[in-house]
Amino acid sequence: MQFRSLKKRVIIDILGVLILLVALFIWSNKKSDSYIAGNSISTTYTNISFDSSDINYILSISELNVEEIEFGKLIESQTQQPSLQKLGTNAQLNFAATQLQLKHLADQAPIEILNEMNSTGRDSYEKLLTLRGTDFDTTSLSILRTINKSIEEISQDEIHITSNKELKEWAISLLSITKTQLRSINSKQYIL
Repeated sequence: MQFRSLKKRVIIDILGVLILLVALFIWSNKKSDSYIAGNSISTTYTNISFDSSDINYILSISELNVEEIEFGKLIESQTQQPSLQKLGTNAQLNFAATQLQLKHLADQAPIEILNEMNSTGRDSYEKLLTLRGTDFDTTSLSILRTINKSIEEISQDEIHITSNKELKEWAISLLSITKTQLRSINSKQYIL
């Protein structure tokens, strides 16, 4: 049984690395020039600049991606329900790939994306560590739902206000992943 779990984990890790490498390859073929204009940072990324709202979006989403990844790992390791383990695995893989793509976008400007949870995320994480069984499962689903709703809301806003074509396309892709994740979280298979 332990060998199967290890084998499964190795396969999941390999798939995750492959997804990240493909995403990195795709995004690395883009060209950009960065510069500082006045008090704000602008980045030309295929001839379109990041404005301050784009930068705020990138920073907010990077933080939420990290939360999704970390909570996904915790769910995968702590729950006894195979369907929730799969949800945790999917959260890790999908949002690790989006985080890598976001990092590449952010690298086009002198923006350092966030790679750790904020204090609210850390507090929720610590609370979740103390729970077991149905309490853990119910609370973890609630937390993932909240994270995904936040991603959905701010991505929809960004899609409507950004003039950056590349960022808009990326946000649309993220929105699709997030909506799929929300449908999964809200499905009847997780009613506890």
